Amino acid sequence: MASADEHRGGATTTGAPVLVVMGGPPPWADAVPTDADLVVAVDSGVDHALELGLRIDVVVGDLDSVSADGLAAASDGGARIEEHPADKDQTDLELALEVALADAPASCVVVGGAPDDRIDHWLAALGTLASPRWRATRLDVRMGRSRILPVHDEVRLPTRPGQTVSLIAIGGDAVGIRSTGVEWPLDGETLPPTVARGVSNVAIADEVTVAVEQGVVLLVVPGPEGA
Repeated sequence: MASADEHRGGATTTGAPVLVVMGGPPPWADAVPTDADLVVAVDSGVDHALELGLRIDVVVGDLDSVSADGLAAASDGGARIEEHPADKDQTDLELALEVALADAPASCVVVGGAPDDRIDHWLAALGTLASPRWRATRLDVRMGRSRILPVHDEVRLPTRPGQTVSLIAIGGDAVGIRSTGVEWPLDGETLPPTVARGVSNVAIADEVTVAVEQGVVLLVVPGPEGA
């Protein structure tokens, strides 16, 4: 990882991905890249990042769930602390993405634990991650052992034949979807966000390709198959 001084404020200096460590349940350790150029920790994601041995560059959030020891360790290690009020119009994850993606890096890995009882938080997180604001960066989201890739144009994902692969439109109709490498491909079709037609497809090749002409779809490989 590059030193913190080389990428303060979200700038990146290499081709490595930036990394956002979410709060909430701890992420699956094997999903966390070790070569991130910038590490942004979201509130209690500070404690998760430290347990994984990561150097934290920026801490973002209202800091209501991070431990005092974790926050002190991050600060002592040189992390910039961006504290926000609890009463705000943006979620901590959205604020963290604004920092991590400020300079439109090529790729960003977002890691978090499997959804817990706060389903409202997770639904909001999926909406945030699928926002067209981030389309310049390829997001690779790991929630537990599931893998989620927002598709704004085209994504190619290495797969194993037999893996479950789902396509879910979000934020409106996804128009002109084309998929290959799956048992039931789509060819220029439209998926509304209120139907489940794209759920539970099956990979039949070593690579699945998904393209969309308009809108956003989430390419989901559910855990543990997404691992």
